[in-house]
Amino acid sequence: MLSASWLSSSLFAISLFGLALLIFTCVRLSSIRGFMFGWLAGTIALAIAFHWAPACIESSTHLDVGWARSVYLLMVAWDALIIAVFACLVSFATSRRESFVWFAPAYWVAMEYSWPRLFPWAIAHSQSDVVSALQVAEYAGTSGVSSLVVLAATGLAMLILAIGGQVHWREPIIGLTFVVAALVWGQYRSREVETEVSACRHLRIAAVQVDPTYVGAVDKMRELSLAISDPVDLIVWPETSLGHYHESLDTFADPLETSLWSESPNPASDPSDGFNVPLLAGGKTYADGGRDGGPYRNTAFLIDVDKSIVGRYVKRTLMPIGEYVPGEAWWPQARQWAAVELPLVQGTSAAPLSMSSPNGDTAKLGVLICFEDMSRENARSTVLSGAQCLIALVNGSEFEHVDALVQHQRLAMLRSVENRRALLRCASTGITCFVSPTGRIVSTLSPQQDDAMVVSIPLVDRQTLYTRFGEWYSWLCIAMTILSIGSARCIALLICMPQRRGQASKVLQ
Repeated sequence: MLSASWLSSSLFAISLFGLALLIFTCVRLSSIRGFMFGWLAGTIALAIAFHWAPACIESSTHLDVGWARSVYLLMVAWDALIIAVFACLVSFATSRRESFVWFAPAYWVAMEYSWPRLFPWAIAHSQSDVVSALQVAEYAGTSGVSSLVVLAATGLAMLILAIGGQVHWREPIIGLTFVVAALVWGQYRSREVETEVSACRHLRIAAVQVDPTYVGAVDKMRELSLAISDPVDLIVWPETSLGHYHESLDTFADPLETSLWSESPNPASDPSDGFNVPLLAGGKTYADGGRDGGPYRNTAFLIDVDKSIVGRYVKRTLMPIGEYVPGEAWWPQARQWAAVELPLVQGTSAAPLSMSSPNGDTAKLGVLICFEDMSRENARSTVLSGAQCLIALVNGSEFEHVDALVQHQRLAMLRSVENRRALLRCASTGITCFVSPTGRIVSTLSPQQDDAMVVSIPLVDRQTLYTRFGEWYSWLCIAMTILSIGSARCIALLICMPQRRGQASKVLQ
């Protein structure tokens, strides 16, 4: 039941009830048994949810089928420790006969935010279809949505206990009333935001979905771009659409100069040939001495109508296993095991790319590359630096299963609500889509098909509470969890100290 929503977003209610049953079960167990039960249930649920991963590990590394599955099971077992510790804390709170309806969300968020996970999932993503529930992310980020989901599940679990006469009705009713009020407010707030952004200045963007790993992909992208009949202000191609260029290259106007300052064979010596609007596309750059060997920088190029490169963004967060291996500094052989061949250098600047529109206005584009659209901090930092919209360039061709592409999209959706910025994902094989500042998917392309779409993106300047203060709510939940556990230890010591003193006096007598 916990994994149902990951298989289909329409099954979000089943996942919510699955979490409620997990909490209900842990209430009846000791802390140790609650931990073991949560770990087992979490491992099974995550193994089902990310069922596509073993094939991906096998195809992208040098491991055979058996080793790929073993590594996968270790990965999901590691991530399932979040659920295990949460279950343990719920059992612990119940053993002290304390109400946990308000502490359970804090327990979950504390683990979800602080635990170093291999899959960047959150329980909030299981409810991505419930747009009204997503609106709290404007204030408390993804952790706020996760907290609301866990509060709903905890309220349902306590409601079952209340029916059995094990707890009083008051607290589950209050908790569920709070959830309903939050959903009603979220519905109102989403309509309010839609009205606000409709009055903003808009940018018309054409997103082209073509797998750049195929021969002739650049010609196909150019063909689809030139075939667009609607007037647009910008054309966007996916990550790694272009070739490898020296970082000093500043224009594609001269094919000879481009050939001189790029690696051969170069699939894109003049990518925007025939365009009358700017092009944003992904490629790689290298410094002196890096030709044909790197290290490279995963780069997004903003190419103006005159073919000059007017802006660059370098990817700041590399993808584990795909672009680097955790612990590779201590175990260099890990890169060979994971088939990570190209050495990559991280970028450092979160500054958006500035583009001049035909009417003379400037649009500030917050660019994210691949894995970065799943990172809360990457989107937040570029919006904090002035980005008026978010554009993610993605090359997901390594992930052949459609479920993997859909899950990547769902992991990225909350970036729009957290910062109240439109999110345009331009992916090589999917999912190319436009997510409104309310988290609603407005337009999308079918996965693994060559296609293009034109969307009108609002340019927003206002910053949200989350954008300004970041993960304040997550740290608050961590503090609440520490205080909850710490207070329990203090109470235990106060109870035990008189008993120990009495025992000591008897021994002395």
